[in-house]
Parts: sequence; structure tokens; C-alpha cells
Amino acid sequence: MSDTKDKKEDKKTHHPPFDGDDFEMWMERIMLKLQRKGLWEYCESEVTEPGESKEADHSKWLTESQRTREYLYDGMSDKIMKTVKYESTPCRIMERLKRRFVGKTYFKYAEEEVKLRQLRLYVNGNMSDHLGEVRRLMERISLLGKPLDDYLKPAFLMRSLPPEYDNVVEVTRRRMQTTHQTTSSWSRHLSSHTIDGKVARLKARWRLRR
Repeated sequence: MSDTKDKKEDKKTHHPPFDGDDFEMWMERIMLKLQRKGLWEYCESEVTEPGESKEADHSKWLTESQRTREYLYDGMSDKIMKTVKYESTPCRIMERLKRRFVGKTYFKYAEEEVKLRQLRLYVNGNMSDHLGEVRRLMERISLLGKPLDDYLKPAFLMRSLPPEYDNVVEVTRRRMQTTHQTTSSWSRHLSSHTIDGKVARLKARWRLRR
């Protein structure tokens, strides 16, 4: 049933295969497509292969990894496919393409990184909008070049907050020191509704202490 639905969705929006031009646009489309299918993580980083003793997990990893490769190959021309077909994982395929074509978008990558470094939330600013912009810039940077690591993501987020949020920053910093934050967990933390709830609770506690 889901496969039939996927095929119908794919037929609705047909785009020419990537042939070396407009890499940024192709990356945007393939990212959205794979995110919708729950497979983008295989392109973002190397997903560790489960041991064969965990039969169900290993079978799932194998199936999803192969599906991701198929979607990538379907989205590129034979000429481009020949240059990446020997890469062992979807992540390595994507890294190979980035190394080859990201030079054409380097200035856009640098521009987005500057925007992220300069981004600040005003005292009376909208937290949801701010978090959405932080996440958008991080995703753009990852799309155009090298993804931010798990330490830079929270660092950029915390430095973008005004002094009024120092208590939130301190709590977050302490949590970072005691727990290892993975890329996927920070993606969840950067969802507006999740952080809005945490910020609201922390601000409420802070007011009570005052």
C-alpha cells in the first residue's frame, strides 16, 4: 500500500535527472523526498550497520539503505551515476557529489554560515520564528557543504539568545556536559514546539525562584 502511495507521489512531481547542473536545486528536492520517506538520515551520516544477530534491525537497515541508493540513482543521469556507483553507502555517494559540485555553491554556503553566526533573537522576538530560522540555516549549511557537528549546533543556538535567556542557556550547557547529544536528538530539540515548551517551563521556574 505504501509503495503504491510512493509511486503516485513520485508521478505527481517529475523532474529531469541531475546531470551536473543546478546541484543545489537537485539536493533540495532529493532531501525533501527522502525526508518524506524517512530515509534522509542515510545521506546525512553513516548509519551503523546492526549486527546480524539482530536480524530485524539488520534487515531494516539493509532494505532502507538499498532504497535510499535507488532513489538517489533514479534522481541522476547515467553519466553522473557512473561516477558514484562504486561508493559503498548513500552517505558516501552524497559526499562524493558534494566534493565535486559544492564549489559552485561555496559562496552561498559561506553566506548562510555568516547569517547563522550573526543571527540573534530580540528580547521581544518570537521564539518559534527564531528557532525555525536557526534550523533552516543549519539545514541549508548541511545541504550546501559540511554539516555542523553536534557541538556547534547547540553553541550557535545558545549564542543567538539574548541575556534574558541566560538561565535557559546555563541549563542547556549543563545537560550537554552530562549527556551526549546526537545529530538526530538535536534535530528534535530544534523543533519549535519542543523548545517552546522547554523554554516556557524554564522561564516559569525562573520567575518562581525570583
